[in-house]
Amino acid sequence: MEGVTVGTRAGPERNRASAGQPGASYCTSSLWLGTVAQQELTLEPVPGNSWITRCRRVLRYWEVNRAVAFLVASRGWQFVSGFITLFLLTQYLPGEAIGVYSAFANQLGVQLFAELGLPGIVVVLASHEWAHLQLDPQRRIDGNAQCQMRLAGLLRFADRWFWMAGVLFVLIAGGLGTWNLEHSDTGLVDWRWPWICSVLSSALCFPYIPRIALLEGCNQVDRVNLLRLYQSIAGSLVVWLVLMSGAGLWALVGSNMVRWGCETWLVHVHYRATFQSLREVTVHEPMCWRKEIWPLQWRFAIQSIGSYFSTYFFQPLILRVQGGVVAGQFGMTWQVLNTLYTVSYSWVNTRMAELGILASRGEHDLLHRRLRKIGWISVGVFLIGSLCFSLTVEALRRVGIRMGSQFLPHQEAAVLVLGMTGILVATLWQLRVRLYKHDPFLIPNTLAAISMAGLAWFGIQREGSWGLAVGYAGLVWVFTVPVSFWVMRNTIPAPAHRTD
Repeated sequence: MEGVTVGTRAGPERNRASAGQPGASYCTSSLWLGTVAQQELTLEPVPGNSWITRCRRVLRYWEVNRAVAFLVASRGWQFVSGFITLFLLTQYLPGEAIGVYSAFANQLGVQLFAELGLPGIVVVLASHEWAHLQLDPQRRIDGNAQCQMRLAGLLRFADRWFWMAGVLFVLIAGGLGTWNLEHSDTGLVDWRWPWICSVLSSALCFPYIPRIALLEGCNQVDRVNLLRLYQSIAGSLVVWLVLMSGAGLWALVGSNMVRWGCETWLVHVHYRATFQSLREVTVHEPMCWRKEIWPLQWRFAIQSIGSYFSTYFFQPLILRVQGGVVAGQFGMTWQVLNTLYTVSYSWVNTRMAELGILASRGEHDLLHRRLRKIGWISVGVFLIGSLCFSLTVEALRRVGIRMGSQFLPHQEAAVLVLGMTGILVATLWQLRVRLYKHDPFLIPNTLAAISMAGLAWFGIQREGSWGLAVGYAGLVWVFTVPVSFWVMRNTIPAPAHRTD
C-alpha cells in the first residue's frame, strides 16, 4: 500500500527460501532435513505455561515459523501503515499527484527487464548447494569444499550481472518512465527531479539483490525478513515525514535510501564474515553458466519481461487513458492486493531452501505434502486478507472518510482478487516443477503475458479499469490456471505424482 516501499519488487517482489537460526550454532543440513517434518509439528513442553505451549502448537500447525512471522509482520506493517500513508497523501497531495506517485512505483517495475529472472535462480541454485553446507558460530561458511566453490562462483557471476543490470535499469527506467509521464495527464505536478532521483536511488540497491537472494537460498530467511520488518517500519516513518514536510513525490527516494541503508548493514556488517569466507574461496571449477544457469535464466528472463506487462503495465496505462484520479484509485487498490499476495506467499517463499533441499535429495512425497499444505494456507490467507480489506474500505466509505474513495469500487476490486487468486494457485503449481530445475512454462507464460497486455490495452480503452479487471481475471482462469495444472501433472516426478 505504500506504493513506495521496500524494494521495487516485493517481490517477483521476487519474487524470492526457508527459516534458519542466525547467530546460533548450525547443525548440518542432513540432520536438519531428516528432522524437519518433526520440528514443524512437535514442541518442547513449557512447564507452568500450558497456554504458551498451546499457542506454539497452533502456530506450528499453521506453518508459522520465525521467517514467516517476520515477513508477515513486515507486510502487515506495510498494510496497516499504508492507510496512514494514504491519509497523508489525500491531505498533502492533489488527486493527479497521487496518480503520479503510484505511477512512480509501477514504472520502477522495469527492474524486471534488468534482473531477467536471476534472483530466483540464485535462490534455487544456492539452496541445492546449501544441502551440504552450514554456518559456523562466526557466521563463516563451512562444509563440502566443492559446494563452497560452486556457491562462491555463483555469487561472483551474480555480482557482475547486477552491476551491469544497475546501469541498464537506469537507462530503461529513466527513459521509458520519463516518456510515459510526459505523455500522460499529470496536470501541474512537478515530477521530473523526484522521478530521476527515484530511479537513481533504486539503482543503488542493485548490488545487494544477488547477496540477499544468496542468503535466502542459504537458509537465512528469518534474519532477512527481520531486516525487512525494520526496513518497513523505518521506511514508513521516512515516507510520512517527507509527505508532511510538503516534499510529496520525494517520498519514494526516502524509502529507497532506507532500503539501501538496511541492506548495506545486513551484507557488510551482520554477514560480513559469510561473504568474506566466500571471497577467500578459490574457484577452480565454477558453475557452468551455459549448462546450469542459462537453461533456466533465458526462460525466467522472458517470463520476467512478460510479467511486467501483466503486472506493472496496468497503472501507467490507466494514467495515460483515464488520468491521475482513476490511476491513483487503481494504484492504491493494486498495491494493497499485491501486499496481501506477498504476505500469503511468504508461507511458501520462506521455505524455498527447505523445498529445494527436498527436491535435490529426491524426497518427492515429502516435498509434495509440504507444498500442498503451505499452498492451501497461502491461498486462505490471501482470501481472508482481501475480505478484511474490502470490509475496511466499505466502513471508511460509510462513515464518510475521504480515504475510502481512493480505492476502486468493490466490484472491480473483487474481480482483481479473483484473478490474483488464480495467479497464486498457478504459481504454486509452477513452483513444484521449477524446484527440479525445469521450467517448461516459457511458452504458456509468454503467451499469457502478451495476451494480458493486449487485453489490458483493449479493456482500458473500452471500459476503463473495469475492462482491465474482467480481462485479467478471465485470462487467468481460462488459460493460466488450467495450463499450469496440465504441465505440472505431466512433468513432476512419479512418486509425488502418485500422491495426488
